[in-house]
Amino acid sequence: MKINVLGSGYMGKQICSLFVALGHSVNLWQNTDEKLDHVLKAEIQKLNKYFDIKNNGTFSVTNDISYLEENLTIETVKEDLKVKKEIISKLKFKNNIFSNTSSLKLSEIGENINGFHFMNPITIPLVELCKKGKYSEDLLKELLDSLIKQSYEIINVTDKPGFIGDLGQLLGQNKINIASFHLGRREKSGEAIALVEIDQFIDEKVIENIKKLPQVVRVNVINFK
Repeated sequence: MKINVLGSGYMGKQICSLFVALGHSVNLWQNTDEKLDHVLKAEIQKLNKYFDIKNNGTFSVTNDISYLEENLTIETVKEDLKVKKEIISKLKFKNNIFSNTSSLKLSEIGENINGFHFMNPITIPLVELCKKGKYSEDLLKELLDSLIKQSYEIINVTDKPGFIGDLGQLLGQNKINIASFHLGRREKSGEAIALVEIDQFIDEKVIENIKKLPQVVRVNVINFK
């Protein structure tokens, strides 16, 4: 499928490369003069090796945002509300727009903006999905299916920056890989419980930092031998 990615910063490059590695055709919009071909090809190769896949898609890079057609579009520019609103306003379509924001409310970015938030690094197999505006169910399903095939967990969230993104960022900064993530509740509308399986040992300092996250009530560590 065809996908637009807005922004060629660190996350923009990762997201573009992942989509290409999954076999999609990506149009990457950049507002710099950075030469991206070599960087993107190296990142795609790294992801191919990580996921053990070979079904490469294609990518093209443009500085002209008016060149982009109405495909499923992921915005990845810096976490600045004014910048995001300005760039999105330049698109010649209003549907199928998603933001990778982790700290801003989607409703503040725009009326029809949905959320599609990857963790950093992008190999953490979690995506926060927030459905708000006008989008194609068929296009979204096709993209999600390609991610689920590589064992990504798709977590539906509300329009409020929260725990999943904070936890993913914290673990990623400490080079701890999430193997699986399951979210549930003790009872309907009750306390949420997250079961997170990781691949590395987690030390006490990281556990203490998790406990400090504002949404966390308690943390229990279970070791299986």
